Amino acid sequence: MLLLLAAGCVREPPAPAESESPLDRARRALHEEDYAAAIRILNGALDAGPSNVVAWAARGRAHVLAGDDEAAAADFSRVLELDPLQTDALLARAACRMRQKRYGAALADYEEAIRLRRRDTAAWCGKAEAQIALGRFEAAEESAAEACGLDPGAARPFLLRGRARRRADRYESALADYQKVLERDPGNAEALCGRGLVKKYTGDLDGAIADYTAALELDPEMAGAYYNRGAAYAVRGETAKAIADCSASIQLKPDFAAAYRNRGALYANLGRYAEALADCSETIRLQPELADAYYNRGQVYRRLEEPGKAVEDFTRALELKPGAVDTHLARAVAGELAGRYTEAIADYYAVLSERPALSARLAPRLADAYFGAGETSSAAGDFGRAVKEFTEALRLRPDWAAAHAGRAHAHAAAGEFDPALADAAEAIRLDDTLVRAYHVRGVARAARGKDTAAVEDFTRAVELDPAFSAAYYNRAQAYRRLDMPEAAIADYGMVLRLRPDDAEAYMARGLAWVQHGMPDRAIADYNEAIRVQPEFARAYYNRGLSWSHSGNLGRAIVDYSEAVRLNPQMAEAFYNRGQCYAAQALHREAIDDFTAALKLRPGFPEAHLSRGRAWARYGKHAAALADYTEAIGLRPEWAEAYAARGRLYAAAGKTEEAAADIEKALQLKPSLSAQLQSAAALAPPHSP
Repeated sequence: MLLLLAAGCVREPPAPAESESPLDRARRALHEEDYAAAIRILNGALDAGPSNVVAWAARGRAHVLAGDDEAAAADFSRVLELDPLQTDALLARAACRMRQKRYGAALADYEEAIRLRRRDTAAWCGKAEAQIALGRFEAAEESAAEACGLDPGAARPFLLRGRARRRADRYESALADYQKVLERDPGNAEALCGRGLVKKYTGDLDGAIADYTAALELDPEMAGAYYNRGAAYAVRGETAKAIADCSASIQLKPDFAAAYRNRGALYANLGRYAEALADCSETIRLQPELADAYYNRGQVYRRLEEPGKAVEDFTRALELKPGAVDTHLARAVAGELAGRYTEAIADYYAVLSERPALSARLAPRLADAYFGAGETSSAAGDFGRAVKEFTEALRLRPDWAAAHAGRAHAHAAAGEFDPALADAAEAIRLDDTLVRAYHVRGVARAARGKDTAAVEDFTRAVELDPAFSAAYYNRAQAYRRLDMPEAAIADYGMVLRLRPDDAEAYMARGLAWVQHGMPDRAIADYNEAIRVQPEFARAYYNRGLSWSHSGNLGRAIVDYSEAVRLNPQMAEAFYNRGQCYAAQALHREAIDDFTAALKLRPGFPEAHLSRGRAWARYGKHAAALADYTEAIGLRPEWAEAYAARGRLYAAAGKTEEAAADIEKALQLKPSLSAQLQSAAALAPPHSP
């Protein structure tokens, strides 16, 4: 029953009077906030009367209320085409252009309005507002002062003059103007907010926060007041309150880029990097030309240990704001972390060119960048450049042991062992616990043939760092050269415990087993090297040597063949396969392999001697003689070559030449006496 009674009490709106004009109906629609209806009505009116200035102005107002400033400005422009003296249309169009951030065009409209109506306070206020937006604060102050003189009782002119003075850092004058606004309009939230900004800038954070709070009590929807109060809380270190205010401002104004920027920075300070990254990215989406937004996101990426992305953001920030010293410095730090040392060095120098006073503070960072660049160049095999970069690091930090050790490594890798030894010694003098320095000095000493001293350095290195596999490996190599295979085998074992898949260590231990007289153990290690690295040509070659020494020539030939397939430039593999063929009386195959070895390594005396023997057994005495003679030319004190040629001469009946060669062979190596004097040694070669 109650519902029926209530429904019965509803009255239908009166029908519009038949005499109501389109303009009256449009005004009624605007009053009822039915902007689309108002625009439709006015469209009809304008179709009927295209020169109806009032209709154009009314439709412009309807577009403004509907939020379409572009269409509104077009309508007001049409009004001005029809009646250039329509000052209100100029002011309305100027307001549209201000909202569109077309401040120059708005300023032109306000100036034209003032020309037409000199004492129009609203026009002077609008002009001041446009000038503030364009950063013309002194001119804005003059315009606002004109408005103050025209209407001393109005609050807005003083508000605008206060804003202009605040933006020009004239805080005392700005405070006076804000006070005048509040005297005229105590409930002016914008004035409270402006006064709060001045108080914040002059260090009165409590007063600023009080003013922002008062503004919000008057206007709880004032996003700027939340934003500014949050900024004041942030300066005071009240991060939670600052974040809450930033969030409130974003809720009221979802496209508030500055609020996202500030909240992102606050999240970053708390270590909440995922949230910080999201806010920084949203800031960039909303304001893609804001350099600070890229700078802030770059800092977040750096803290997230993504230095490459940080460098990209700092680079974009510098494109938008060239020469920003803090951004160059931030990119330098991120560049170091990303291993982009050359770029980091350039950034440090960019900072120093702008702020020479920072040279003492930045010298250690610049030295770090040069050090990192040196390490990168060394890793890339550019040792000359590495030496220069370590030298620059040492110019900035002369007593830096690690830089001396780094330069020592670069010198040693370049084969410059004397400067390597000097740098390593200096590094050890500065820091006698620096593992790398001992290791590099050991490498340089070994290269100088001082294996005993090298062993001492490698031993000290593994004492300081028992997991330093390279020191064990190099000590093992030195032990092998010192004919201490057992010690070498033990060290290779340590390497393999630390790096179980080190094919080089397996192969090197195999060589040590050979030296120790245990070819079966050697073959087992070569097998492991090949298992770990199936394309390891030298492991096949060394296993072939072991098969050769154990008399298994078939397997040796298979391994040598695989070695030359994997590395067709391996002359010694062709040579040793040729030896296996020769031992099996496959002289033609042997000759081909010795020839291949000589093509790869001209001046290979052993290959000439072996090919000479193969030619002799193949019945090609002239070719054999040529190879023996070439071998003697390459190695004039080689007794075996003289002996081979002497036998060939004897078989050919050239007794005088034979006697001379045999005599020379015996002078060089008397132990050949029995061999050369036996009948078998002088028998003619076997023909195939």
